[in-house]
Amino acid sequence: LIPTQIEIARRSVSESVSGLPAAPSLVVAAPKMGSKRAASQVTTAAAKRRLTTDPVQAKALVVADSLLAADAEALPVSAAAMLAPLATVSLAKPQDSRHEFETKVVDMVEEALRNIKEQGEKKLEEAKGKVDGVFDDKAARQEACERAKAA
Repeated sequence: LIPTQIEIARRSVSESVSGLPAAPSLVVAAPKMGSKRAASQVTTAAAKRRLTTDPVQAKALVVADSLLAADAEALPVSAAAMLAPLATVSLAKPQDSRHEFETKVVDMVEEALRNIKEQGEKKLEEAKGKVDGVFDDKAARQEACERAKAA
């Protein structure tokens, strides 16, 4: 994965929700003088904006983040970078008031999420197969070890 493309996509997602450009720098809240606690709280400006959005936009952001966090085999980085900001805008509108293009975007997001789910299920089955194979392997090795000791 190319971190710069993902970071650019995350910034554009936060911009599409708030309408303001996302600040890439960190905001550090320093403790007050004389405070017993020396720990400082570090959050991004985009994270602060996300906390103040309405529930529909928050759910749309979860979908966008899921697209950006997807494995490159399930969804290419360029496709995730394209769909994520479009998903936040399209999913935030009621279904009956969406433009034709927004409806197509929602369909593409649905297909992408379906591909991500299928890829995850496929990887899960492969992992289960490996785990099952380990027990068979262990039994075969123990048997070979016992035959070697007996010989």
